[in-house]
Amino acid sequence: MAAYNVVHFQSCTEHRESQYAAWQRGQLARAILGSQGFRAVQFMSLQPVQLQPSSAQPWRFCALYELEATPGQVSSALETFSALARRNPREAGLLHNDAAHVFELTRPHLPTSNAVDETAPLHVAFVMGNCIEGKEIEYDRWYDEVHSPEVLGTPDFVAMRRGRLASVQATPHNDQPANRLVLLQIRSRDLHASIDEFIARAHGTSPSGVKWAPRESAAGFASLNRTTHVFTPFSPRLTV
Repeated sequence: MAAYNVVHFQSCTEHRESQYAAWQRGQLARAILGSQGFRAVQFMSLQPVQLQPSSAQPWRFCALYELEATPGQVSSALETFSALARRNPREAGLLHNDAAHVFELTRPHLPTSNAVDETAPLHVAFVMGNCIEGKEIEYDRWYDEVHSPEVLGTPDFVAMRRGRLASVQATPHNDQPANRLVLLQIRSRDLHASIDEFIARAHGTSPSGVKWAPRESAAGFASLNRTTHVFTPFSPRLTV
């Protein structure tokens, strides 16, 4: 079986945010986790603090679904997801707009070697990136050997998981601006400070003296056409 992440960005109907969040945690979670293939789901809301402050953040909510399925089962599972999480809330007047992106996970969960404060609040960063076509080997090598250690060496950045855009997507189809997903877990009591340090290391201005390899070294295989979105869970990771 292959493992997939379904990233579901959403904007709910105005003034129905609380009702929508409660529906997701309750009715939707029970229905999704009772269907074939879905192992877990977590619901999140947008953070005011972002990795790329100038990037547009059109979505108020995000749901991260964990799916395990054979290639022949993926389409059926995604049809169930589309009915339960996309069509039903639209018909009920809860969901205003959304976009769904399905990624096949290609790398294992990588934890940091730093000490982790498990009691600190959890935040999740979605890096929606792009590997240049034909440069997959170089892209993965750079992430495996250079960038993953840089990111996971940053205080409060505690785990990473990566994937590529799946060949099968959920309906209704929407634009797929990214062909790679980098999922980052952050445990921080001061998210603003944690992200400031992340950015400083990337720019070589960190008081720690840590300086990442220049992004120009990856220009031949990793496009700078990417977006990042930081969310904070309002539910635990719900499992079957």
